[in-house]
Amino acid sequence: MNTISFMTANFVARELNYHMTRGWGEGDSAVSQYFRTEETFAGRFDAMLGEITPLGFKAVDLWGAHLNPDWATPRQIEQAAAILSKRGLTVSSLAFWLPADLGKLDKIADIAKALGVRIIGGGCAPEVLGAKRSEFIKALEKHDLVYGYENHPEKSADDLLAKVGDDAGGRIGVTIDTGWFGTYRCSAPDAIRQLAGRLVHVHLKDICEPHIASGHKDIRESAPGKNPTLKEMGHETCALGEGVVDVEGCVAALKATGYKGGISIEHEPEDHNPLEDVKLGYGRLQKWLKK
Repeated sequence: MNTISFMTANFVARELNYHMTRGWGEGDSAVSQYFRTEETFAGRFDAMLGEITPLGFKAVDLWGAHLNPDWATPRQIEQAAAILSKRGLTVSSLAFWLPADLGKLDKIADIAKALGVRIIGGGCAPEVLGAKRSEFIKALEKHDLVYGYENHPEKSADDLLAKVGDDAGGRIGVTIDTGWFGTYRCSAPDAIRQLAGRLVHVHLKDICEPHIASGHKDIRESAPGKNPTLKEMGHETCALGEGVVDVEGCVAALKATGYKGGISIEHEPEDHNPLEDVKLGYGRLQKWLKK
């Protein structure tokens, strides 16, 4: 049975009162700043999780800004584990960015061990899968972790497979983001079928009609230095089943290929609370899985 989880990055605009106008980095910075103080962390972390549990979730994907390895203290890590347990929540994956300094993986591993999770699903600095790949694999083996690279700029499953390389003995795979494939007009169900056997986690996401044409460079490439909104990047998320991604087809493809891993519901609006949309998508996902 697939574990369905709530991606805490859905709250990227929460600390901005859902008025995020300067791109993802604005929300990331605001969230990290809000949670980093040790004296207030526990109460704020518990309140954040308290918005999730009424929806019926038993698992979350913990976004790095909510327990950033750059500032998380042993006490905060211990508090996070205790609060998750109190709330009856497990952690399906750590949605963390991996920096070029692989020494920081030791701290991420400490967080993973404390929270009982093996999967890291997210992006990384180019060196991680490039010049430092061998070192990275040894670190994953040392800490018994599995890494799933998350597609953002990759416009096809072929691009994604070329980026991640071989499976490194099962240590390196893919965390598919169905929404980003939607942005680039790539069939997410087809990508899932092509990536069968390499998927370690799924970020199930739907998006509104993107404002960029298939194969067109996104705004980050055409306007370097700009901090575009998700909408400007052709990546305005919405409730599952409301946008242009064939999300039901994605679920059918996951079932057909025998995928048994976690499925995270991801929806990160810049201008409103995502909870009602996520609740709607959660219900739809449960029905699709039962078909």
